[in-house]
Amino acid sequence: MEEFKWWKKATKKTQVFQPPQIPGYTLRPNFDHGGNDIRNVKGTYQECANVCTNDANCMAFNHSVHDNNCWLKNANALKGGAPSRDWHFYTKNTQAPAVVAAIVAKKAVEKQQQDKKQEDERQAELKKQQAIEAAKKQQQAQQVAEQLVRQAAQAKEQERIRLQQEAQRAQEVARQRELETERKRLEAQKAIVAQKEREEAQRKAKAAADAKIAAERAIAEAKAKKDREAAERAKQEAKKAQEAALKAKAAEENAKRAEKESKKPVVVVTPVIIKKKSQDDDEDLDDKPEPEEPELPEEPETDEMFGLEGFFAQKRKSKTNWIWIILLVLLAVAWIWYTYKQNF
Repeated sequence: MEEFKWWKKATKKTQVFQPPQIPGYTLRPNFDHGGNDIRNVKGTYQECANVCTNDANCMAFNHSVHDNNCWLKNANALKGGAPSRDWHFYTKNTQAPAVVAAIVAKKAVEKQQQDKKQEDERQAELKKQQAIEAAKKQQQAQQVAEQLVRQAAQAKEQERIRLQQEAQRAQEVARQRELETERKRLEAQKAIVAQKEREEAQRKAKAAADAKIAAERAIAEAKAKKDREAAERAKQEAKKAQEAALKAKAAEENAKRAEKESKKPVVVVTPVIIKKKSQDDDEDLDDKPEPEEPELPEEPETDEMFGLEGFFAQKRKSKTNWIWIILLVLLAVAWIWYTYKQNF
């Protein structure tokens, strides 16, 4: 395998470029005729040959081995010459003009066909470009139409949104009006309720004031009653004092009377021996009159009771009156407190 690679490399190194054979021309490879140049031409071997064929003064041309460079030669270049590794020399065959003419005609036909083909290709390309342009224009028109449709749809959608927003604004305005009407109605109701509450508060305040006045009146009446009772008690005490004075006076008169009686002669009573009593003696004793007690002066009769019983009766009556007074005061205070709680 390695030997084959070496042989391949050696063969590649020894390969030499062979210039092409051109109909109507005789090739002399690695040869050149210096001078006698008509003009220089840039092109391949065949292109240089075509230029030389079309030029009547051109009898030969040389072509560079290194690049596409050739020189057209006149008839004087056919004389002499020398080998060269840089050039290949082609000589026009003047002995076969029919072949050259055929070749030239063929080249002309080929060129005409090529030109026609190029023209057809150019026309086809032009038509293709025109078709592409038409397609582009149609596409642009379609895009414009679609854009117009989209714009119309957008305008329609915007109009719908605008109408919807206007309807929403109208609904909002109507709702605001309803809310304003409801607010005014509620404010009116609140004003009525506040008026009623004020009237109720005034009524309660008036009732409280009336209750206070009634309580004060009750307290004043209770105080007056208490004063009257105190005056009555003082009157009763005065009566009692007067009665006590009368009793003291009667007692003094009794004492004087007893003193007078004591100044009278004393009767001595001798003890009597009591024997066994009999039924007859008892009857005799019963028939004897009892000694009379001295009569006291009669006391003036009064409607009031005196002593402990009258004192306690008067206390019970005064206590009952005070209980009623306290109950009335408590009721008045409770009514005032209830009215204050209701108002505040």
